[in-house]
Amino acid sequence: MSQQRIKASELRDDLLPKLRAVEAAVERTLADRLRLCADEEDRKRFQGLKSEFELEIMMIRMNLRHLLRREALVLERVFQGDDAAGDKVLVLDEQEASAIKRAQLLFQRSQALLG
Repeated sequence: MSQQRIKASELRDDLLPKLRAVEAAVERTLADRLRLCADEEDRKRFQGLKSEFELEIMMIRMNLRHLLRREALVLERVFQGDDAAGDKVLVLDEQEASAIKRAQLLFQRSQALLG
């Protein structure tokens, strides 16, 4: 199996902002829908979606934390604006690659569900 990779700048500029956007959308949109929902069946559906998204985000964050710790020196430079460090390609372990793929899918799903 070939190793999966991601550029440090892609992690900073694309993946992490999208994950934060999903978190905010879940918190804001589903919480609003739950608060305004009068139908009990809809309330259960929205609560289930909210729980599902929160669990998925927690699992993704847990696996991304490993990558962030492992590549802390490079990523610190990237987050400080070092463009050369941003070009560094990070080799992902299986769990990190899975977390990145799941984050991308979760973002797409949230866009479709939460519009």
